[in-house]
Amino acid sequence: MTEEQWNDGFTRAIAIFLNGEEIVTPTARGERVIDDSFLILFNAHAERLEFVIPPALQQWEWVTLIDTTQPQFVEQGIKYIEDKPILVAERSVMVLLQRSPS
Repeated sequence: MTEEQWNDGFTRAIAIFLNGEEIVTPTARGERVIDDSFLILFNAHAERLEFVIPPALQQWEWVTLIDTTQPQFVEQGIKYIEDKPILVAERSVMVLLQRSPS
């Protein structure tokens, strides 16, 4: 995002990719750390918003792990692939887990 976008008073949504394969800090033994990757979708707007998986991440399947509109972790999360729209409820957060395509 640009500095202008960060300071825009209307901007109320952001998606963050946490890449589990790019962890720079090694273990105490100096070994490379690899973990799961996540896509976190934040919607602070008063209305539901539609997100789309960024093109560079569309080769994987994404499964809903956390949806803050639900009272607990999602057991059988909805799967998203390619450019399928992801509807995120108003004032909520969704966490998607990266999976290899089935």
